[in-house]
Amino acid sequence: MKTPSTLFFALVALLPCALSYPYHRRELAFPVYHVTKYTTGCSPAGCAYSFNIYYTPGPCTTPPGSNTTEICEPGFNTTCTGTDIQGGWRACADAVIQSNEIPGSNNSTLMVRHQWDQDVTTGTGGVDGTFASLANYTVVVGLHQQRIPTILTPHG
Repeated sequence: MKTPSTLFFALVALLPCALSYPYHRRELAFPVYHVTKYTTGCSPAGCAYSFNIYYTPGPCTTPPGSNTTEICEPGFNTTCTGTDIQGGWRACADAVIQSNEIPGSNNSTLMVRHQWDQDVTTGTGGVDGTFASLANYTVVVGLHQQRIPTILTPHG
């Protein structure tokens, strides 16, 4: 008979295999968020950042294999500021946009999250949907260098 501790260690030994199992995540290609006027500065007390960000709405997108109506991300134009002391997501001047900066030695990563509500239609009727898109930017010496694709995820 196996003891509970033996079973526990067997399950823990199999955990890396289970975590490495590939899965598919639905991603939609959304147009680029435009980041301008990025500044950062540090003092002995901590680092602060500021940047402007805007998005001009493009064509709406229908999720692949979905029976919902098109998802239409609304445009925005706002300023985001924060410090590493505050940490985590901070609301920008337009509160539906949130940002976070992860400083590095030669670069920083800006994370931007836009959340909006939209009425969507399913095959069985209309519902309210909440959607969020997330974009990461790598900033090197104050220049926008790379955009990692935006990921759209439905919420609630």
